[in-house]
Amino acid sequence: MKNEVGRRHKFVRENILYISVAEYAERLTTTAAAVYAWESGRRSVPHSIIEYLATTYGISATWMLTGQGEAMSERTQPIIKNKLDTIGEIRYHIDAMQTLLTRLEAENTRRTDVYQYENVFTLPKLSARVSAGTPIGVDDDFEQINLMETLVNHREHMCIMNVVGDSMTEAGINDGDMLLVDTAAEPKNGQIVIAKVFGELTVKRLIREGNKTILKAENPIFSDIEINPHMEIEFIAVVKHCIKKF
Repeated sequence: MKNEVGRRHKFVRENILYISVAEYAERLTTTAAAVYAWESGRRSVPHSIIEYLATTYGISATWMLTGQGEAMSERTQPIIKNKLDTIGEIRYHIDAMQTLLTRLEAENTRRTDVYQYENVFTLPKLSARVSAGTPIGVDDDFEQINLMETLVNHREHMCIMNVVGDSMTEAGINDGDMLLVDTAAEPKNGQIVIAKVFGELTVKRLIREGNKTILKAENPIFSDIEINPHMEIEFIAVVKHCIKKF
């Protein structure tokens, strides 16, 4: 079995690809000794090589393994005589590239469809408002809301961070909450931001008053952080939403 597959492998290299053992080994980033071992039957031709020949050059994996059918499909089969002539070789490589591109485009489309499907999540939004004072009436009308479009402005720059500590409780941010943050947004006065101060991450409200810049805690038992030129500080992100568990 190994001898038969090895012979077919040698036929492909010599009569279809028309390249030497050394050139073939270099193309596959292997050694000439390994190629000789495959073609002599001392070692089995790896399935990865058979897959490579099928994907890159249109060589039939079934023919390679069993000898059944044609070595190549009619669409990609070049003109083969004793040697592969120049026009046939060019036509073969063009067809092989077109086949590979078609497969890659199909795979990319499939992955994009899956990505879009997995990242779109909708829930019904009821038209009734919730009153925090006097109770109001309820109706059953609703519309579907895409949570990704509602919560995420810049998908490629947004991520979720966990909150540890109670310095922002009066801003509605508690220990254990999750923050949806935008790493590309420019921090503005009054916004809640994620900053790295001396290598440690903290969430605070950014306050700019004249020449002063302060990272303000929203809990009176915690001290504010006044930024000075000697401090090692970096603004990481702007907080967009707080996700809470009840």
